[in-house]
Amino acid sequence: MAMIQNQIFLPDIMIIIFIFFAGAIIGSFLNVCISRLPENKSVVSPKSACPDCGAFIKWYHNVPLLSYILLKGRCRYCGKPISIRYFLVEFLTGAGLVSLYYFFSSTPVFFFHAILLFLLIIITFIDIEHQLILDNINVVGLTCALLFPLIIADHTIKDAFFGMVTGGGFLFAVALVGDFIFRKESMGRGDIKMAAMVGCFVGWYGIVVSLLYAFIAGAIIGIIARIYHREYLPFAPFIAFGTIIFLFAGDLFITLLIE
Repeated sequence: MAMIQNQIFLPDIMIIIFIFFAGAIIGSFLNVCISRLPENKSVVSPKSACPDCGAFIKWYHNVPLLSYILLKGRCRYCGKPISIRYFLVEFLTGAGLVSLYYFFSSTPVFFFHAILLFLLIIITFIDIEHQLILDNINVVGLTCALLFPLIIADHTIKDAFFGMVTGGGFLFAVALVGDFIFRKESMGRGDIKMAAMVGCFVGWYGIVVSLLYAFIAGAIIGIIARIYHREYLPFAPFIAFGTIIFLFAGDLFITLLIE
C-alpha cells in the first residue's frame, strides 16, 4: 500500500516543484519588466546588469531565488545590496503558479489566470516603486482577456465586456466622488484602467468582489499608515490582492463578514 501511495504522490510533488521553479524563472523575467518598462527600455536586451556598478550578470549568478540566497542579496562584483523585490517577485510568481495549478489543474483556465497573475505582479511592483500604472500593460491584459473567450467556454466576450465596464465604471464613480469631496485627484486614472482590465478577466461579479476586498484591505492598511504618518498608498497592490483572494476564495470572506 505504501508503495502505491508513493507512486501516486511523488509525481505530484515533482510536478509542483517543476511548476514552482518554472514560475520563479518567469518571475525573473517579470523583474526585468518591472525594472525596464517604466523607463521605456527593451525587456529583451541588453542582458541583466547590476543597477549600481553596471556589471553584466553571468547566468550562474542569475539563477532565480538561489543566486539571491547564495550571494546574500548583494552584487557579486561591487557588493552593493540588491533589492529584495527581485527575490519576492520570483517567489510570488512561483508560489502563485503552484496555487493556480492546485485550484485549476492544467486547464485553459489555469493559463488564463496565470497571465492575469503575471500582469498583477508587474503592475503592483511598478506602482509601489514608481506610483505609476502603465497603459501598455493594461492594453496587453485587455487584449488577452478578450481573446481567451475563444478557447474558454465558461468565459464569454459578454462576460469580459461587462466585467470591463463594471470595473472601470465603478472605480471611475468612486474617483469622481473622491475628487469632489477632497477637491483634488483622489485616485489615479491608472487604477481605473487596471480595474477595467481585471474585470475583463474575472467578469462583473468577480471585479465587484475583488474591489470590495481591495477597499477592505486598503482601509485597514490605510489606518495603520496614518498612525505612522504615511500619506500616500498606491491602490494597485490592493486591487491585485483583492483579485487573488477572489480567484482562490471567491466571495467566501465577504459572505462571512455579512453573516
